[in-house]
Amino acid sequence: MLATITLREVLEQMKATDEAGQLIPFSITVIANNKQKKTGGQIIDYPKAIAVAHKGEAQQEQTSEGVPSQPRLSKNPLHFKNSTRNIEEIVGGHRT
Repeated sequence: MLATITLREVLEQMKATDEAGQLIPFSITVIANNKQKKTGGQIIDYPKAIAVAHKGEAQQEQTSEGVPSQPRLSKNPLHFKNSTRNIEEIVGGHRT
């Protein structure tokens, strides 16, 4: 049987850094769940991933002509309330 750990322990491992201050990649297996569409159940394995911080500030994109577009606010995912976090998978040494 697999050992279980608390969310606090998971978050500590996700935030761990090396001597240079770089995030240490971790592996994680999750179960997909979409409460709005009532779908999920797929087991997804991320063999190498890092945690990414949510920036709740305005993000400005550029149009195809290189002109800045109107800034848009990113959605607040309520990570604490939902016990969720954003991650990026590392494939071939590059973040995806």
